[in-house]
Amino acid sequence: MPDTIPNIIFIVLVLSFLGYILYGFSLIIISNIKKLRSFTLFHFYHGINKTMKNNYEIYLLNKFSYYDKLSFQMRIKFLLRVKNFITDKSFEKKGDFEITDEMKTLIAASAIQVTFGLDSYKFDYFETIVILPDSYYSNLTNHYHMGEVSLNGVIIISWKDFINGYSNPSDTYNVGLHEMAHALDFEQKLDDGDFDFYFGNYFDKWALIAKAEYENIHNERASFLRKYAGTNEREFFAVCVESFFEAPEQFKEKLPQIYHHLCILLNQDPMNVDFKLIQQPKRNIEELTSEMQSSLELFNSGFKIKPFSIFFSLVMFSLVFYQFSTAKLGLYSFIIIIPFIIIISIDTIHNSNRFILFNDIMVIKNAFGRIKNIYSFDDLVAVAFGYNRGGGYISILVLDKGKIHRNVYSYITSDENINKLKELLTKNNIIVKDDNQ
Repeated sequence: MPDTIPNIIFIVLVLSFLGYILYGFSLIIISNIKKLRSFTLFHFYHGINKTMKNNYEIYLLNKFSYYDKLSFQMRIKFLLRVKNFITDKSFEKKGDFEITDEMKTLIAASAIQVTFGLDSYKFDYFETIVILPDSYYSNLTNHYHMGEVSLNGVIIISWKDFINGYSNPSDTYNVGLHEMAHALDFEQKLDDGDFDFYFGNYFDKWALIAKAEYENIHNERASFLRKYAGTNEREFFAVCVESFFEAPEQFKEKLPQIYHHLCILLNQDPMNVDFKLIQQPKRNIEELTSEMQSSLELFNSGFKIKPFSIFFSLVMFSLVFYQFSTAKLGLYSFIIIIPFIIIISIDTIHNSNRFILFNDIMVIKNAFGRIKNIYSFDDLVAVAFGYNRGGGYISILVLDKGKIHRNVYSYITSDENINKLKELLTKNNIIVKDDNQ
């Protein structure tokens, strides 16, 4: 019996290790499923369903300037999203007219135009599109409206005003874009799990950068954006989206920072032919190393061992001493104990972080002074501070290659140093949060 127990333990450990490897591979596969799906659709979908282009492109080609500028592969993606949007929604009318396929296609296209750079594009919260022939009087506001987004899950569009908006693609008045921007804004504020993760996490940073301009317009100061943008922050965002697509050159010239971060927020740039976001080149290690000579090192985390690693290792030590004879102890120690000592050592080094701050850069080093990560303040979206049983941690949301990633680092330092870091991040338009609230 004593001989079988260590064998069982060894087999369980090996199987656990293999399971951990398989789990890692599964995460990699899952993360690439969307890319594989997009690749398949781009290259094969038009061959599977040739009628799709005939059903929708007939209403877009040479009539919808955004679509005309797309590459062949992007057009396939655009049409597929239009099709899915129409299928997902209930189109209803108010008035004596018939809802046509052209109406459905163009209204869906306005939604896809706004969300084309995002993963989530169907506005799942809004199930119904109501179309009216002309502007309508609202008893709620005592004004005539050209469109409206209701928290009841309804998007209302005046067809006459919708067509007028797209008839002049550079006047910055577009009801379709305006209302779809509202729908996108509401979707992430409702926080029911259906909003786009990327957009939802970057919106606060964009709003922080745009806050000064909103206050200028709200206080009736002159601006590139029309006065209606000063009504409230929701209207400010919707007006920005209209100008973003209809007057991108002027927008970028007059309000370069707001335009740049709106490109990041929507993950597209209308001034590029392929509508892809061009990110700023990152500085290389040599440049950063020379700048670090004058940097301020705020704090060093010290060494930190995860409680789980200690507990698990102690359990394994106990099993070895209890089950094995003295003669076999050396062999089983090598097989079982030594790997866990290595795990503890790696865990300790991995969780020892040094944070170095200067100018617009935050550098994180390990215990041996090797650079683990370099963050430009332009790429930092939000930084959250929290505490757990093992000490403090910093959760960083960072923009990289058109995606937002979360990295977590532990630390041990004084509250004074943490407050210095928070103050510096806030000054650089980075959202600072507290995970423990």
